[in-house]
Amino acid sequence: GSSLTGIASQVMRAADDQDVAGIVLDVDSPGGTVSATVEAANAVAYATVKKPVVAVANTLAASAAYWIASQAGELVMTPSADVGSIGAMIMHQDISGWLDQVGIKMTIVRSEQSPNKNEAHPFAPLSDEARAYLQSRANEAGADFVRAVASGRRVSQTKVREEFGQGRMVGAREAVARGMADRIATLDQVIGGMLQQRAPRPSARRRSALAFE
Repeated sequence: GSSLTGIASQVMRAADDQDVAGIVLDVDSPGGTVSATVEAANAVAYATVKKPVVAVANTLAASAAYWIASQAGELVMTPSADVGSIGAMIMHQDISGWLDQVGIKMTIVRSEQSPNKNEAHPFAPLSDEARAYLQSRANEAGADFVRAVASGRRVSQTKVREEFGQGRMVGAREAVARGMADRIATLDQVIGGMLQQRAPRPSARRRSALAFE
């Protein structure tokens, strides 16, 4: 496993290291939380400006992982890979029915200054106000996601919203056809190709380095 903070730090270091000729991101993740995803994606976008950065969906780049991978200069998918799940969601579990069955009654006492604290607790259905607030937060995160993917993939936000799966996962051939990825290749093929392109001349002292995330 890798933390998003650690990924961002490694990418930034590789981007600023003059001995690093290019970066390969080995991505295999179902995604995660919004927290720190923006920072990791921004680090990849920063590195892309400075040197070649290739993200490889090997074999899964979903949700937050696709957000980050989309910021690379090139996004490659292995033949059996899936990408997508663009969007955000918030899940609420209502266990009040089960509590009634077992005879447990929950009482929540909040400080008077904070009437909305933990309004999404699982011990009762969501209030209309709580649902509306959570919906607004999900919409906000989803809009940020679409905006970032559009920038990274160099397409319009409308194209991302309408053609990039609308939250669904997409296979390799279809993803390339839609513009969600650039080409299909294995991780080894990507690394081999980058090494050939970046092979130093015999007299050069610069080394090629790859960062795997």
